[in-house]
Amino acid sequence: MPELRAAALPEEPKAQGALRARLAHLQLPVIYGAPKKLLAAKISGRVFQLEPNEAQIQAVSLDFAKGGDATLKLRRANGDQALAVGRDGWTACQPLKGIGRVATSGAWTAEDTYTVEAALCGTPYVLTDRYRFAGDTLLIERDANVSFGKDNLAPWHGKSP
Repeated sequence: MPELRAAALPEEPKAQGALRARLAHLQLPVIYGAPKKLLAAKISGRVFQLEPNEAQIQAVSLDFAKGGDATLKLRRANGDQALAVGRDGWTACQPLKGIGRVATSGAWTAEDTYTVEAALCGTPYVLTDRYRFAGDTLLIERDANVSFGKDNLAPWHGKSP
């Protein structure tokens, strides 16, 4: 093949510099949405018990600060975990049990829906969870941008006592 050669191509410092500059500024798009202060206040801190699921997450809650910043809390049999959710940007990479390190971004994307994206740091994988609230019930619709199976993952259902 003509594209494959035994010797390396000659150095091109100008092109390498341009590539480094471009790569340094690449980023995933941020989720944007209008704040839903009334719903956020109503559900903030409420624990939703989930039906059994493959991730073995037993319960979730979202805590919203007055400024709109969110914290996603996950409960598993081996303990609880809290993840900061970026607003108008991505968080720094943070550990997520069973997954690895993730950066998150979130926003209200519909009247009843808070969407969280979790990008697995150092990979092309992004998980999207849409938290749809209806009274005491929660439906979490889940997607993966890259998959060796279905991109749409099984939804999770929850209820707040």
